Amino acid sequence: MTPKQRYDERKRLRLENDLRAEQRRQADFDRDDEMQRQFTRILIAFERIADVMELWADQQVSA
Repeated sequence: MTPKQRYDERKRLRLENDLRAEQRRQADFDRDDEMQRQFTRILIAFERIADVMELWADQQVSA
């Protein structure tokens, strides 16, 4: 292999490695975003449950 070929091969491998690293970072960001959305949905569900329990308690006192 000539020095130019070795240089080109190293450059190609470095670019592939950088691309894979960027893809991993993007996948991590996507996963974090999805976890945040799921956490928000859970919190909203708890708030709804709390609202229903409060309404039920108010109706029990009124009755």
